[in-house]
Amino acid sequence: MPRRTGQSARAPAGAPATSRALPRRCAGVCRGCAGNRAVGAAVRALGWCAVAIAETYLVQAVLVQAGYAHRVKTRLTVTSHAILGLLSIAPMSGYDLFQAVDRSVSRFWPISKSQVYAELARLEPAGLIEGTDVPQERLPDKRVFCLTEAGEQALDAWLGNGEIEDLQFRIPFLLKTLFGHRGPPEDTARLLQLVGDEAADEARRYSDYTELLGSAPEAAYARVTVLFGLRLAEAIAAWAEEAQALLPERACRIDPRRPEQKTAPALFRALPARQRGRG
Repeated sequence: MPRRTGQSARAPAGAPATSRALPRRCAGVCRGCAGNRAVGAAVRALGWCAVAIAETYLVQAVLVQAGYAHRVKTRLTVTSHAILGLLSIAPMSGYDLFQAVDRSVSRFWPISKSQVYAELARLEPAGLIEGTDVPQERLPDKRVFCLTEAGEQALDAWLGNGEIEDLQFRIPFLLKTLFGHRGPPEDTARLLQLVGDEAADEARRYSDYTELLGSAPEAAYARVTVLFGLRLAEAIAAWAEEAQALLPERACRIDPRRPEQKTAPALFRALPARQRGRG
């Protein structure tokens, strides 16, 4: 006798284990996949139904096993594309991938270790990457990931979409510089000196690395990317030196409790608005 709506149905033998029964919402196709016939067919073939199918790793994995990975729609972020891009260079394990992230894209797009593993857990059931268990001597087996054809297509589509995402610089020393009125000019001068010295050191390291990449023709795009870091470091060093000469000789404190506060709001309004979403 069929179960009524609202009752739970357990996954059949061979389906991935779950810690709870999956509630039924319909006679074979849940509301999360009702608009997709291919996904619905996969679920019906498995003989069970899950609420919010597109939001669960479990059902995505089942769909991959059923051969419908290309139908699972996964929202890809910039971080997702960064992971796909690194895997387009070479297959890597999660550990190796984080090491690559830490030494490359983290300088302009920070990605934590937990984000790396979370992305791998999302991208594999979506059919964009494929993992293979590789045995190691005296160490546990490791899982090495590579791009699938669908992953290559997703990466190439993002690279060729012509969109320029918003720049997302986070520069703490600029915040300290902006609020320098809270202390004596000497404090900001010391900060700027440190910033300039570190930027000059960074520029030297980037310069050496740029020369190293110049000897490898296949690293042309990496060299162009590193060149951005070099020029940015040079610009910061030059800015820090110029900024020190512009600091006031005496402290110029601002009292937020002053009765008349017309100048500051007017200056904020005069600043150009940030441009977003340019295509």
